[in-house]
Amino acid sequence: MGRLNWLEDISLVWDVLEDESSRAIIELNFCLVSMFIATAGDDSTLRLWDLSGKEFKKFKGHRRQVNNVTFSPDGKLIATAGDDETAKLWNLSGQLLTKLQGHLGKVWSVAFSPSGQMVATGGTDGKLRLWNLSGQQVTEFKAHRGWVSSISFSSDGKLIATGGDDKTARLWNLQRQQITEFKPRKSWIYSVSLSPDSKLLATAEAGGTAQLWDLSGKLLKKYELDQGKIYSLSFSPDSKLLATAGADGTTRLWNLSGKQVVSLRKQSGRVKSVSFSPDGKLIATAGDDGTARVWNLSGQQVAEFKGNQKLNSVSFSPDGKLIATAGTDGTVKLWHLESLDELLTRGCLWLKDYFISNPDELKQLEVCQKTLK
Repeated sequence: MGRLNWLEDISLVWDVLEDESSRAIIELNFCLVSMFIATAGDDSTLRLWDLSGKEFKKFKGHRRQVNNVTFSPDGKLIATAGDDETAKLWNLSGQLLTKLQGHLGKVWSVAFSPSGQMVATGGTDGKLRLWNLSGQQVTEFKAHRGWVSSISFSSDGKLIATGGDDKTARLWNLQRQQITEFKPRKSWIYSVSLSPDSKLLATAEAGGTAQLWDLSGKLLKKYELDQGKIYSLSFSPDSKLLATAGADGTTRLWNLSGKQVVSLRKQSGRVKSVSFSPDGKLIATAGDDGTARVWNLSGQQVAEFKGNQKLNSVSFSPDGKLIATAGTDGTVKLWHLESLDELLTRGCLWLKDYFISNPDELKQLEVCQKTLK
């Protein structure tokens, strides 16, 4: 078991929106290489933070709300998408490198290709656009009749999955050819996710149904979740489990045969975000009750943080040692997740003086003998 602990035992509450704490954080993303955190809010500002909680850089370039932010695979670039009909590329110094302009409507999604040499954007005009890093549009897809709500690249970068409010998900190659159309046909496709091994596609509908497909379009499993709207859907790193988070306050784990492996204890209000740790051994959830929780795969809660505001997002750092939460009050909080060994070591050190006076007690605790020898 582990627990959530303030990083360096100090509360780190970052007022991402400076004096406008009533505004909400729209997107939170960890850099996989440089160990920065980027936050995008409805004040049209992107901010870059280091892990000490200090604001490293502030990006002010969108005229309206920033909807999405992501790092390039090498951690050297940042892409943002906004309500001002643009996406933008930045370096970590805050310099605007190029503006990706062409969408006729809000830009809702942005993603780097795995190689980092291409950027995909999706918007309310139903278009999927591919750009090079110079800002030149490489190609354009009429992907959906309504919004393009979600984008997911395959691990080799040769395929792109999209989801839209026309009740379909679609798989494309980079030559604009539609490979497959997936037709759940009940409601808006809120989220799409290609499995890490790029063999499967998971889709989540606003109506509360999730589906698992092979890439030929064959429906492998339909999950009638009884969770209400599915806000978040995530594959485990080994592509063997699927986590769904719903409006009914539950988070559930499924194997790929459709069997529910575990249902995490119901929370008060909606669960808005679910995330696997990089090693796939832990799950983090966050939602309307203002609490971030960490669970093992057996469904046991191993950590908890109670806040005062609703949470929209939770994310593990790439090394799995930190957890970040983003809330409707416009703050990001960073937490240290201790392993069992770290927790025991801390406890042994705390009891050091006691063991000096009670050496027989120390003899019964082998773990503390190793720590204090």
